[in-house]
Amino acid sequence: MVLHPAMSPRSDPRLTKDSRQAPACQISPILKVDKNRNFRIWGVCQAATKGRWKQGWSASGGNPSGYICKPNYGPATRLSLSIWITAPRLLLSLPLTTMSEEPLVIYTAKICPFSQRVRIALEEAGATYTNYEIDLNHKPDWYVTKVNPASKVPAIAYGGPAASPDSPSDQSIKLAESAVLVELVADLYPEAKLMPSSPIERAQARFFVEFVGCKLLPAFFAFVFKGAVGDPLKNVLDTIQQRLPRNSVFFGGEKPNIADISIAPFLARIRLQLKHDLGVFPEGEGLKLYEEVFEGEQFRILREYTNALLARESFKKTFDEVGLLAKYKERIGHIRRAKSVSPPPSQAGSTPPAIPTVS
Repeated sequence: MVLHPAMSPRSDPRLTKDSRQAPACQISPILKVDKNRNFRIWGVCQAATKGRWKQGWSASGGNPSGYICKPNYGPATRLSLSIWITAPRLLLSLPLTTMSEEPLVIYTAKICPFSQRVRIALEEAGATYTNYEIDLNHKPDWYVTKVNPASKVPAIAYGGPAASPDSPSDQSIKLAESAVLVELVADLYPEAKLMPSSPIERAQARFFVEFVGCKLLPAFFAFVFKGAVGDPLKNVLDTIQQRLPRNSVFFGGEKPNIADISIAPFLARIRLQLKHDLGVFPEGEGLKLYEEVFEGEQFRILREYTNALLARESFKKTFDEVGLLAKYKERIGHIRRAKSVSPPPSQAGSTPPAIPTVS
């Protein structure tokens, strides 16, 4: 890191008398340097003047304080530096922590909507990461022992020394569960604003994520993979439409946040399977529901919202429609063939094997 020559804040001519006498306040902002020598800096400043003063701030790729120059990128290091930032009637002395971009590997499967959730978040954040595909039918032994004991995708390995994805470092942090990982991405890249800023909006976003998991997914899986009637799925989609924002494109405004990211992969798969009538429901029922939801006037708001989500580059880059369609045709065909074979008398009335799910 290169800094401009140090200047005494007490003699800095740019400061007024009042600001030179203002109390100093120390905080620890974060400066992250990526492999392209770009940097992001953010933090929260607090100090006491006549009352409490609190201000969040961030900048990227520029010169936010007048004292920071272009970083010299090198091996992963942590440096303790001090810079000065001025504000009306306030002088802040900021100890600064710098770090290089931590290695991040995400373990996914293209067929998995939960994996796509996390990849969309990473793409929206502009993160540098490595994507490693796991064959869900032939999971490698090392994945269970070194990455995720639950043997599910998605999972990530974060930090530690650089290593091959199939032999992750013991020093890297291993984490799983898509909702957890999306929030982690939001925390690692706060400038992407994937997480709402206010407590109420954060709670609302998390509530929506929970609703998707608890209501939409069971209704979708029951209709497509178990041949249940379509009304419950239609009713859940109607409830979701009622909760969609009316004054902005997404919950996050002009860009998606964690609420939008949580539902995007599932809306895409619902639309794809219904359009191609892929499910164990009676023939034609999927296409009928597709026409009601994705072509009819009743669901116009949901349709426009879905189209906007699926038009994002972050979605298109992480969605393999051709590959998914082939997989679904194979999967549904297998289920239909299995259901067409009458079970032995000893198994009559037994519950069919559950469709394997991932998180």
